[in-house]
Amino acid sequence: MIDADAAPQDILCDEILADARRQSERALQRARAEAKAILAKAAADVEQERQSKLATAKAEAQRRRNRILATVPVEIARLRAERSERELRSVYSDALAQLHDREGFDIHETYAGLIVRALQAMPGDRFVLEIAEADLRLLGDDLLVLIRERLNRPEIEVAIESAVDDGTLIIRDPDGRRIWDNSPTARLQRMWPALRSEIALRTGIASGQEPTPTP
Repeated sequence: MIDADAAPQDILCDEILADARRQSERALQRARAEAKAILAKAAADVEQERQSKLATAKAEAQRRRNRILATVPVEIARLRAERSERELRSVYSDALAQLHDREGFDIHETYAGLIVRALQAMPGDRFVLEIAEADLRLLGDDLLVLIRERLNRPEIEVAIESAVDDGTLIIRDPDGRRIWDNSPTARLQRMWPALRSEIALRTGIASGQEPTPTP
């Protein structure tokens, strides 16, 4: 409200001040609105960044989980293979010990069979049998008779060479051109790849399953 008694210059001053206040108020409102918008955008940007980082972290965690899960079957297979190998090595070591100690088998039947198989695989009728003196004493004097009977080759001639280590069972012709090492340990070594597969299958060592029943 303008005072009728006020001087013109005072009226002008009041109008200028009033306009300045209005402009200041509008500027303040605009500043507040802009500040609110800036804060809202900043909050939205922060939330977006947080969601992006969270998504990235989740994706990385999932990738790591998948990598770990992918290694589980491989690790299980590796541990199972190591266990199987240990058990099969133990079986092999036990078999070697039994052969060395002459335990768990009929030495007469076994040695005669090994000698006959070697002779059957070699042509000719004159051979040298390398066998330890201790084994020869254990088998007895009828060893050669038993061998000839099983071969059904009465004309065969087998000489004995006993100056060898225990467990040796080698058949050769007199000039040494053909040699067949059928010592129990040598035969076990040759047969072991097939034997270990059969043992693993029947006992379930390789698969971790129950043993296969023997028919």
